Amino acid sequence: MLKDRIFLMLLFLLLFMACSIPSSTSTAYTDTGSIDNPVAVEYDNLQNWLKNDASNGTNYIKLNNVPTSAFGNATNDDYNRSVLGKMLEDSEKKIFLEFEMKGNYDLRICEKAFHEVRCLKGIVFPTQLKSIEPRAFENAGDLRSLDFSKCTKLEKIDNKAFSGVVFLEKIDFSNCSSLKTIGDGAFQGQFALKAIDFSDCTKLEEINASAFSSSSDLEFVDLSKCSKLKKLGRRVFEKSPKAVIKLPDVEDLSIGDWAFGVKRASSYYNGTKDAWCKEIQIPVSPKDTNLKQKIKTSCNNPKYPDDKITTY
Repeated sequence: MLKDRIFLMLLFLLLFMACSIPSSTSTAYTDTGSIDNPVAVEYDNLQNWLKNDASNGTNYIKLNNVPTSAFGNATNDDYNRSVLGKMLEDSEKKIFLEFEMKGNYDLRICEKAFHEVRCLKGIVFPTQLKSIEPRAFENAGDLRSLDFSKCTKLEKIDNKAFSGVVFLEKIDFSNCSSLKTIGDGAFQGQFALKAIDFSDCTKLEEINASAFSSSSDLEFVDLSKCSKLKKLGRRVFEKSPKAVIKLPDVEDLSIGDWAFGVKRASSYYNGTKDAWCKEIQIPVSPKDTNLKQKIKTSCNNPKYPDDKITTY
């Protein structure tokens, strides 16, 4: 009898333990909406939507009627992020964001507005965007896509605005017909970046120091339509060994030191000694008659090689 009781007690204990162990079945990570068909969300209802309706996958949303106050500094935030930036980060939801402002006025995205907001997967910027201030999206590490194609008023992207966004793959500047300046280190360290669309950037004057440096997967940059381009800053495309850069036909283009990389004495980048850009394309008969020489002497000991400079 005692043995039977002990056996039953052990059996009951095992059954109880089995029922207490959580199921190993993982939560389904389904997306909400899509790039082509985002879910419409009113800004005033965003916090409630993030809490109650957002999925564990990527949430593609079109945020409507965003007020200027959304870009003011949030309270109790160590990074001085914007109200919208803090709200998205606190939600811990993955967001692909398209947004439209409330009213017809110029939008300035302030310094550190989305600093280290890691939940953002992509952004489609609104027509009202005029400038992006320093470090606005610095270290927003999970961003994969930036679409500025609606931003006909955009004039300036300031220093380190998107620095350290290491998974960024695509930047679309098409239709940015007012863009004049890209600041120092604005897109520095985009190791996954493959494509930049500068078509229609006819007023672009300056791409400053290290703006796209360390873009190790960058393949082609067509600047040929940038007819106002005056300056390529130092190290602007350094450490981009796969990149082919097509330059515009302009009167006098200033090219900074090591703009297209440098040759190292030892293995330096991606397992290769050659950290120069793969190729620089220039017009057959450029208006700037010293253009080829400027490219060659942008680095020294040795100079940028002749056989990497081709014509179109």
